[in-house]
Amino acid sequence: MKNYADQYLNLEVNGKWLVRALMELVEKDSLIQDNAKFMVISGGLPAYKQEFPELHVVYIYNLLLSVWYYICCTHGMIENGQETYFALADFAGESRPRKFDK
Repeated sequence: MKNYADQYLNLEVNGKWLVRALMELVEKDSLIQDNAKFMVISGGLPAYKQEFPELHVVYIYNLLLSVWYYICCTHGMIENGQETYFALADFAGESRPRKFDK
């Protein structure tokens, strides 16, 4: 994940934006339960969805992998995640700026 992210995501420029966007997406997704675990803290420690608003430090590589894991393996591909995956994998559209609530 680290090699891919470093090579293709330009984290120096887009990293903070990407973290905010993914965390906001998880927070607002009512299909993700509050006790859903995401390994976003150093040392492999879990943080739960309900704790996201209070987190001050998030490791981007851990967040990327945790969100991908959630979509594909946890609740994901079997039920609602398949639609999410296809929406994220749709490269036909143009990039658009995203506005955040916070």
